Amino acid sequence: MPRAPRLCLDCRKVATRGSHCDEHRPAPFTKGANAKGRWQAARPGNWESLRRDVLRRDKGRCVKCGRPGNIVDHINPVAEKGRWSKNNLQTLCPDDSRKKTQEEARRGLQRSRESR
Repeated sequence: MPRAPRLCLDCRKVATRGSHCDEHRPAPFTKGANAKGRWQAARPGNWESLRRDVLRRDKGRCVKCGRPGNIVDHINPVAEKGRWSKNNLQTLCPDDSRKKTQEEARRGLQRSRESR
């Protein structure tokens, strides 16, 4: 049996692709010199000064192992309601950053499976 057509979230007309009709479909995401990525759009305007302050506070050392580090990472990820504040940022070395990122990706995958 065929499915009922999807309706546009904005006007309730038949959605041609996804969840919007042609009139209300959002503009496609484009990469370019002036376009900001989705992740960067949420980043605060003072990110460079925040990053510099965190690196200075942690003396350029990984907070987990003490080796030199230059990656500023969220303690509580933004995807898990973490904030863009100095209190929620830490300096990591590439190895610890990779491990933490993999762990966060596993949790994100688990969350997406649970929400289905």
